[in-house]
Amino acid sequence: MRPIILALGLAASLHVQAQTFADVFNKAWSRQPQARAQSSREAELKANQVAASTLFAAPPTLGLGHRTDQFNRNVGSREYEVDVSVPIWLPGEKAARQNLAASDLSRLTADQTYSRLQLAGELREAIWQVRLAENAKALAKLRLDSAKQIESDVARRVKAGDLAKADLLLAQGESLAAQGSLADADRQLLLAKQAYKRLVGDEQLPALEPEKAAANHAIDTHPTILAWQHRLSVAKAKTNLVAHTGRDNPEVSIGMRRERGDFNERYGNTVAVTVKIPFGSDARNAPRIAAAQADALEAETELERQKYDVEQGIQKARAELDLAKQQAAWADSRVSLASENLQLIKKAFSFGERSLVDYQRTQAAFNEAALAAGQAKLNLHRVYARLNQAMGVLP
Repeated sequence: MRPIILALGLAASLHVQAQTFADVFNKAWSRQPQARAQSSREAELKANQVAASTLFAAPPTLGLGHRTDQFNRNVGSREYEVDVSVPIWLPGEKAARQNLAASDLSRLTADQTYSRLQLAGELREAIWQVRLAENAKALAKLRLDSAKQIESDVARRVKAGDLAKADLLLAQGESLAAQGSLADADRQLLLAKQAYKRLVGDEQLPALEPEKAAANHAIDTHPTILAWQHRLSVAKAKTNLVAHTGRDNPEVSIGMRRERGDFNERYGNTVAVTVKIPFGSDARNAPRIAAAQADALEAETELERQKYDVEQGIQKARAELDLAKQQAAWADSRVSLASENLQLIKKAFSFGERSLVDYQRTQAAFNEAALAAGQAKLNLHRVYARLNQAMGVLP
């Protein structure tokens, strides 16, 4: 077990002063486009709420007019006109727009939480991939050190005449193979760190603190479900708005006209009130209603599918956790047996009772068992993180 403890200790010692998982997650989130645009999106939707709460359906419009005969008869006919037109809400439209604006703002918050959960999943995987790669590299380094030690011992015994030259060549071949394994482990670690750096911006990992399994979470509070529930609410709000906006907004205009017929006539003033009532038509409304209803139906169907996927994801993560626990226990037992066997073979080899091939085969079996045990332990921690991810637990 000592090589495993050494390997894990090496991985942990590299990050003694590292940040917590929550700190790293917040750093990664600050780099996301959704995070940087969040305040602007909120401002946009809050502005929609303000617009839906105004007294009129749209800003008033001012109309100015002037009529004269000076370019033809020029007998002094003059007319000046000014009017203000105000669009008014259709019945139920204002409440429908307010409901849509509130639903949009709630959806934004839910979508942000959903995006954070997706990022947390990517970050969890990236962190544990680096941990696994670090452990593999540490054990590859131990394998190389062990091969170099065996090579040194064999060279000494060949020089003393206890072993043949072929044994030295065999030992040197194992050293070269160990160097190749270490180079491959270096490459895998580099790739894992690059994937992590892409999310966070640097290679500083959080402290080696495995996540604890969270308590059971209700499906209805899962960020994925909440996001789709709010999307469904927005779709229904749009359907309701379409139902209340089958025609354009009516307009009320108040105007004043000042006019005279000729130069000898005094100006007279009149006031006019005009109401414009647009009509709707099926040709215009049918496509809008059908599209809104289709969006609501798609959102409702997707919500049900997401509920099923979340439930299945949690069940799968729990099954993987049970298996990972068993694999970690099996790997610990295996490495204990391999370590004991290695000590016996090593002692027998030193007395000339076992061949170098036996010694190397036993050493390779121990190296494989040690790697499997270290990886199984780290994989168990990763599966705990995956279970939290499946249950929608944020850092």
